[in-house]
Amino acid sequence: MTQTHRVAVICAHNPKNSGMYCVDSSAQDYFNSRGIPHDLIVTQGRAHIGGLQYHRLSTPADFAPYQSVVYWGDFLTNPLWGQRDYLTRRSTHGSPSTVEEWLTLYLRLKQFNPHQRIIVAGGCALGGNAHCNSPVIREAYQQFLLDADALILRDPGSVEEVKSIQPHATPRLGFDCAALLGTPERHRKSPIRYFVYAFQRTLSPNDAERVVRETELLTGMKGIEVGWLRNRWPRKFFHIRLAAQLALIARAQFCITDIYHLNICAMGHGTPAICIADPLGPVTSTLNEPKKHLLYNMLRLPQHLIIWNSDWDKSLSAAIDALQLDAPSPPAWARSFLSQKQCLLHQLDQIFVTPARSG
Repeated sequence: MTQTHRVAVICAHNPKNSGMYCVDSSAQDYFNSRGIPHDLIVTQGRAHIGGLQYHRLSTPADFAPYQSVVYWGDFLTNPLWGQRDYLTRRSTHGSPSTVEEWLTLYLRLKQFNPHQRIIVAGGCALGGNAHCNSPVIREAYQQFLLDADALILRDPGSVEEVKSIQPHATPRLGFDCAALLGTPERHRKSPIRYFVYAFQRTLSPNDAERVVRETELLTGMKGIEVGWLRNRWPRKFFHIRLAAQLALIARAQFCITDIYHLNICAMGHGTPAICIADPLGPVTSTLNEPKKHLLYNMLRLPQHLIIWNSDWDKSLSAAIDALQLDAPSPPAWARSFLSQKQCLLHQLDQIFVTPARSG
């Protein structure tokens, strides 16, 4: 790869979501650390949040100068996202986004710019098959899965979903891109032992209060709530407020949450996480429970996942014991998380770094 090879990193518009901010920050950190010229791209919404600045592109011609286009993280090329979330926002021209716009910029870009490498990094295909509900969308998605130069997916369920949609595709199991932000090595913990928590996905406010109260009784620690979703931080100072939250998380003994990306970001900053999820059910939106089950099965940490049912308190006690908070050597969660992170880094380096060395 030469220095003139510039990468377009497509991100989703961020409505003040901390997890999404961490995903996009991980892209900036990765490409900066490798000295690879790149631009963060959005095709909807605002051009900046916190310390992240995006280029707003709206046509295939806008992407023509880039030799590589990377769909970075989550559901971007998934028909579930393209037909639900994408249509709730406006394009960079200010007009309502359409399925055709999504098809053009997310599935058909290589047809307009054949020279480009198209890469999915940390993508999620869960629910994709059920949302290929028209011949046009199914054909476009199947062709995209064939044309993409690399399909690195974040979970085993996504790999199987892609294979069921396009048997000739060659997806690879990677990991969630948010794992690249921070380091899973043990951070210096606060001398005053505490845990952090946030609940806004699975639990009701009353149930969340019960969990926090029980966790305090079991551990003798004080729980501190972190602002993760639905915060009202000014966009201009979003990165400052989030950095403070991540520092609080890094110095905690553990995190307990029902929010998918908070689990990953906690572990990425050296703090083990206990996740609460509903029993497995169908994937009908990006805010689904199966992705949490898949994450903890992939990390080989099912004991850190609490299925919300009448026995939740027993599962909570077992999950706290499984954290191995006072283990003298890196506990199982840290070893597993680091292994998955290194796997994703190696896959990305094979695409973006190795060609430069061989060329």
